Amino acid sequence: MKKQYVISSDLDYSQSISPAAGPVYAERMGWPVLSFDEAFGSEFEILCSEGWTVVDNRLSERECEILTASIEANPEMPFVLKAIDPYYEWCRDHWYYRMLFAVARRPNVYFLSPYVPAEVVADLDRASGGDRLVVVPYAYPADVEQPAGGGRKQQVIFSGNQLRTVYPFRYQFDRIATWWPPLGRHVDVLEHPGYPDIGEEQKHEQIGARYIEHLARYAFMFVSPSRCRLEFLKYGECAAAGCVPIGVLPRGFPADATEAFVQLDFDNVFRLERSTRRAIQTPADEIEARARAYRDAMRSRRSASVLNEQLDAFLASASAA
Repeated sequence: MKKQYVISSDLDYSQSISPAAGPVYAERMGWPVLSFDEAFGSEFEILCSEGWTVVDNRLSERECEILTASIEANPEMPFVLKAIDPYYEWCRDHWYYRMLFAVARRPNVYFLSPYVPAEVVADLDRASGGDRLVVVPYAYPADVEQPAGGGRKQQVIFSGNQLRTVYPFRYQFDRIATWWPPLGRHVDVLEHPGYPDIGEEQKHEQIGARYIEHLARYAFMFVSPSRCRLEFLKYGECAAAGCVPIGVLPRGFPADATEAFVQLDFDNVFRLERSTRRAIQTPADEIEARARAYRDAMRSRRSASVLNEQLDAFLASASAA
C-alpha cells in the first residue's frame, strides 16, 4: 500500500541524535516524506495525499491543532498516527498525546507504535477500541552496518540514559561496573551525548553512523529495555555493529534473535556480576557465531520489506473493515 510520511515543519530534525523519528526513520522504512505544511492547508484540506498518511510523532502544538481539525474535516482520508514513548510521567500531559486521545475514536484514525503497548500507549489502544493500533518495530539499520568480526576489544560497550525509574537494568549494570573493579575493567562506558534538539549541550560526536562505528570496536554490547520492556533502536544497532548482545530481552522479540542473545541474571548483584563475567569469557569462535546469528536474525526479521508487509496487512484489514 502507498504511504506518505508527514514530518513537522516547525522542528529542526537535523538537531536530533535519534533516528526514531523524522526523515531518517522514513528513509529506513522506504517511505516518501512530506513536510507538514506541504501536506495540510490552512483550511484543513489535504494538499497532497496518495494512499495512507502516516504522521511523525514529533509535531508542534500548532501542528497538532491543525491535524486534529484536518482529521475531522476529511473523514474519508485514512491517517496513521505514530506513538513512541509510553511513560506516564513524560507523556500523559504532552500536547501530542492529548491530541492522540482526542482523535482516538475517529473512524479514519489508526495508530502505529514501534513497541508492544505499555502505560500511556496501552491506554490509547484501549481508548481507540483495542483493534486500531499496529506494532511495527524499528527497521534494521542496514545503512550503517559495519563489517562483522575483525579485531575487537574483548569488552562490553555500555551506553544510554541511566535514569533509574525508567531504565532500571541500565542503572543496575552501571552501578556494578562502576563499583566492582573486577567487572568494571571489562566494561567501557560511552556517556550519553545529550539532546541538542531540546536545548541540551551535545557532549560528544559519537552519534548516527559514528555511534555504530564506535560500537563495532567491541565484541559485546549491553542492551536492555526500559521498565516497559521496549525493543529500543539499540537492539538493531547492536546487530548492525556486529556485536554480541548481552543484557535483557524486550517483549515481542524474534525467536531466532533470542537464541543468539546472552541474557544476564538480574536477580541480585552477585548473579549479575557472575553472569556478565561468564559472557565475557565466551570462546572466540562462539562470539563470532553469536554475533553473525544475531545480525542475520535482525536483518531478516526487522527488514523494512518484512515490516511493510506486516503494516500493509493491518491496513488492508482496516480498509476492509
